[in-house]
Order: sequence, then C-alpha cells, then structure tokens
Amino acid sequence: MVISSGFNTLASLVLPGSDQSSTKLSKAVLLQKSVAYVGRLQQEHRQARATVERLRGEIEELSTAIEEFQRQLPPSGAPVLPPQSEQASQLYEEYVRWRTSQDWRFWLFSVVIKPLFESYTKAVSTGGIKEFCQSVLSWLEQHCTLPLLRPGMLQGLFLPVQRCFFWLQYLRN
Repeated sequence: MVISSGFNTLASLVLPGSDQSSTKLSKAVLLQKSVAYVGRLQQEHRQARATVERLRGEIEELSTAIEEFQRQLPPSGAPVLPPQSEQASQLYEEYVRWRTSQDWRFWLFSVVIKPLFESYTKAVSTGGIKEFCQSVLSWLEQHCTLPLLRPGMLQGLFLPVQRCFFWLQYLRN
C-alpha cells in the first residue's frame, strides 16, 4: 500500500493536470518521466542561479560606479546657482525698446535672440571668474550649436509673420 500511494503521489507531481486514474502508466514509464521532470527542474535551477550571479555582478558594478561618482562630487555638495535676477530681464526689455525706437528691424532680432538670452541668464553663474568662464563655455556647448540654433531661429522668424497674418485677418473683418 505504501509503495502504491508513493507512486500515486509521484504521478500527481510529475503529471499535473492529467487524470492519473484514467491513464494507468507502468511504473517504469512513470519513473522515466520522473527522471526527465527532475532533470528539467535542475536545469531551471541552474539557470536561475546563473541569473542571480549575473545580477549580483551587475549590482556590484553599479555600486562601484555610484561610489566613484560620489567621490567626484564636491565635499560641500553641488554648487547652488543664485536665482535669476529680474534686473537682467528688465534691462533686456528696456534695451530692446530703445533700439527698436531707433530701428524697427531690431525688434526682429530681439524676437530671435530672446530664448538664447533667457537660457543664458539661467545657466551662467557669476560667482567667480573661473566659475563664470566654465558656465559660459558650458552654455555655449549646450545652446549655441547650429543644430540647436536653426529651429529656434526659424521659430523666431515665424513669430512676426504669424502676428502680421493675425492683424491682417483682424483688419479684414
């Protein structure tokens, strides 16, 4: 009886989902299927172990990289840039009004250049001469390359055209 119940338990483990009572297997076939099942489980276990080891290696590499980046940070933390002063924006607007009163074409230039001016005032730090030079060079690399300037210039040139079109439509109605 004990051996028979053991084979029944083995059949329920090795052949899940099939009806063991309707399908009578010989004990030899059941043992062969059990060996194959255990082999698959061992293969899955080896694959899982390999994945765990690979992931542990990746975690170790990432931890090392994080530690290296943290060592490169300044001891006092990341530098904090002073808030953008409204004075620069006000001076810009006054200058544009003054120059536009002398030559209306300057307004077109101001429309094109304003996004660059705004990015400049946000990015450039005036804490010291070295910091200023580094931030200006960084700003130039990030904002003044031809692939970045072309769409901005085109957009700036379309603005006056759109405004003129709006006013023409308004005046016609």
